[in-house]
Amino acid sequence: MRQMMAAVTHRAREMSLERRPGPVPGPGEVLVKVRHVGICGSDLHFYRHGFERENLFPKILGHECSGEVVAFGDRLAQGVAAEGGNSTWEDAGFGDHLAQESKVLDGQGKPLAPGDLVAVEPGAPCGECEWCRRGEYNLCPNLRFLSAFHDDGCLCEYLAFPARMCHRLPAGMDTLCGAMLEPFAVGLHAAARAAAAPGKSAALVGAGCIGIMTLLSLRLHGVEEVFVHDLSDFRLKRAQSLGALSAGDGDFTAGVLECTGGRGVDIAVDCTGSAAGAYSLPGLCRRGGVCVQVGNIGHDAPFDYYNFYEKELQLRGVFRYRGCYPAAIAAVAAGRVDLRALADRVFPFTESPGAFEYALAHSEEALKVMIEF
Repeated sequence: MRQMMAAVTHRAREMSLERRPGPVPGPGEVLVKVRHVGICGSDLHFYRHGFERENLFPKILGHECSGEVVAFGDRLAQGVAAEGGNSTWEDAGFGDHLAQESKVLDGQGKPLAPGDLVAVEPGAPCGECEWCRRGEYNLCPNLRFLSAFHDDGCLCEYLAFPARMCHRLPAGMDTLCGAMLEPFAVGLHAAARAAAAPGKSAALVGAGCIGIMTLLSLRLHGVEEVFVHDLSDFRLKRAQSLGALSAGDGDFTAGVLECTGGRGVDIAVDCTGSAAGAYSLPGLCRRGGVCVQVGNIGHDAPFDYYNFYEKELQLRGVFRYRGCYPAAIAAVAAGRVDLRALADRVFPFTESPGAFEYALAHSEEALKVMIEF
């Protein structure tokens, strides 16, 4: 059985590098040699607090991932069975001839070949359920998502995953940007759910990583007037450096209403997942506006139902993303968004435990901490 190194979390704030059996991809899957992994807020939550519903430790965390295609499922599985031993995956003898024989396509319908750099879209739907047939595959009840529930994540040297969920990166785009496409896809889906368009205005609560990605996505859709609120002055100034507007130093809702002549904005978005953030959305919106909930909110969070009713607002949820990777890749490739500039610190894989501790200790100023293999 071939081995790989993985960063394994055994309990809250206890992570170690361990040798694990390497994955053997099945039909329709590719073996990806992981190059970059981004540390998400959900990774930090599980690393710091553990799992609320059941004990899922030991766990390999991580779902923001990119890497290099090593080989394809059927042929690699045959080679592993024939060879055995503890050699590396590259020693399996699968070379360029696979590119000629393979008809494996990526998430954009392009053929994959060994050596291709890919961004891994971490949710693999069943493709058969009601929601998949409607194209709403992010809502698939059978979705396999890296590091969610009983699935391990990508903080390891190799990953086997469906080829259709791997997106080939164009020439000139590196795997650091490739891994950062995942949170950017959340922002793009939020902008799409908000029906963002030129001439509209928005108010955004929360300027963490997802908030910044949503800000960039709204502006990418032509929304030039985006007011942003965050309790952190550091994050707020960073958002303003990326085009966000200030609504003053006092109450955010009052400030937005003053800036819009009492009208409110067309789109109000919460990226905090906090009760206060969600509650504020109806008060920020104009009559007939759209409230968008991006942050993961609790079951018993209060809501401003009177303004929601009296203004005849729409409330739209955002659960991850669907079909957003091609647009994300195109925007980065065209230079319309600079994801690399948002990576605050890059740690080598061997320092993964330290990377998580750093991200916890610098949660205010570290927008995105990356791990490089």
